[in-house]
Amino acid sequence: MKHIFFTIGAVLIFGNLRAQITLQTIEVCAGTEKSYHIENPNEGSQYNWVVMPEDAGEIEKGQTTDRITVKWSSEVGEGTLSVSEVVETCEGPAQTIKVIRVQKPKAVFNNVFVCFDDYKDLEVSFSGNPPFNLTYTLNGTEKLLENITENKITMPQVAGKLKLLTVENKACSTDLTKDNEAEIAPELKTLKIVKE
Repeated sequence: MKHIFFTIGAVLIFGNLRAQITLQTIEVCAGTEKSYHIENPNEGSQYNWVVMPEDAGEIEKGQTTDRITVKWSSEVGEGTLSVSEVVETCEGPAQTIKVIRVQKPKAVFNNVFVCFDDYKDLEVSFSGNPPFNLTYTLNGTEKLLENITENKITMPQVAGKLKLLTVENKACSTDLTKDNEAEIAPELKTLKIVKE
């Protein structure tokens, strides 16, 4: 029995050439290039790759080989990537995956300065597909918040300067270093007036 192995990142789709394959789903960042390959290709075979619908992406290189690069559309949406093995005039059944193009995640502070006692007013808002991982600095020390499932979080109550560095989800990563800083003022002391 002959098998085609189609590897995409951590997703492995396999099957007998005569068997029907369950459609697997992967996410990619809209507007990016991704490479795909056949695991253990047969010598002498060619491979017919197809992106559907046609406006979902474009095969940039490798069309008849066991390795291709696809430039996915910058529009959010769904499509499929299929491949079939071709030897002379014989063509095996297509192995297909569903590809969901997702938007790049974004994260922004809702304020640039808050008082220490008002730290709950310093939130980070997210857009895109959760869960998110957020990398930021607090007083120059890099921190990581992982597996954020909400679209808004409150930053910790620590005085200092915060800067967002990157936000990522399972398909995309976004650099946030431009104009994404905030500050929590130091805790103010309770004053005591003393007679001289």
